Amino acid sequence: MSTHFREESFRKSLSYSAAATPTEILRDVDSIRKLDAEAEHNNHFWNLAIAGCVVLMLLGLACLIVEVPAAGIVIGVMGLIGLVASIPKKIANQRLDVPNRRYDLVAELLRYLSKDMGPDQHVEVSIDFQAHNHDSKLQRSGKVRQWNTKFFVDPWMNLSGRLLDGTKFNITMIEKHQDRHCTKTSASGKLKSKSKTKGSSEAIVLLKVKPSRYPNLETLAGPLNPATFALPPTIGVKAFHADNDGLRLRTTSTIPWGVFPCLLYTSDAADDMQCV
Repeated sequence: MSTHFREESFRKSLSYSAAATPTEILRDVDSIRKLDAEAEHNNHFWNLAIAGCVVLMLLGLACLIVEVPAAGIVIGVMGLIGLVASIPKKIANQRLDVPNRRYDLVAELLRYLSKDMGPDQHVEVSIDFQAHNHDSKLQRSGKVRQWNTKFFVDPWMNLSGRLLDGTKFNITMIEKHQDRHCTKTSASGKLKSKSKTKGSSEAIVLLKVKPSRYPNLETLAGPLNPATFALPPTIGVKAFHADNDGLRLRTTSTIPWGVFPCLLYTSDAADDMQCV
């Protein structure tokens, strides 16, 4: 059993890091998955509890209206006490309801990469599950047209290791968000507030190779041609660099994404993507 995952530490930091074999890290990911599933279940329970407490308070108010004060006070107080007790529980569990796709992506990458790694080869991984708008991720604040905007950069995953041929790999995932808010006066004179979040995801893949095994890599450098890369049509190539030491690819997407048990795609047409 892996000893890298510490539940109490994870509950406090909402982060995970380890240097271990893929098998050990996958066990830890399963532990995070179970903790997340428990938080999701508890969130559902406390949502129902809060709704029930609100109903009790309304029922108590109705009893007061129809002049049944004793029952109204008892029922209303029961609902209020339950509400006060339930809200902190809901907040605590909601914090532990982390994004599934973060640990799912690490799991799928490890299953894929471990096929080309030695059985005892270690990888280093770190995953940050803190919210994208955590104070530590704020870069700056400013205006975007009429919007008051906070800019957040969230480098939430890093995975590195070595393949069988000696190639070192490093994969970084970054999310960038703009939390926007504005308040304006409507034609009727009422103040109206609007909020929205714009986000994008970036992936950076770095391969450091042995020049003797892969000579003349620098010949791959040149003007970017997205058609050269076998990527889904929703993924754009932001930067590509090649030299004798290796390759560096940076991609970006503004489309919401999920994780599926398939990492390779092929397409005869841009709108006809299939897993292989």
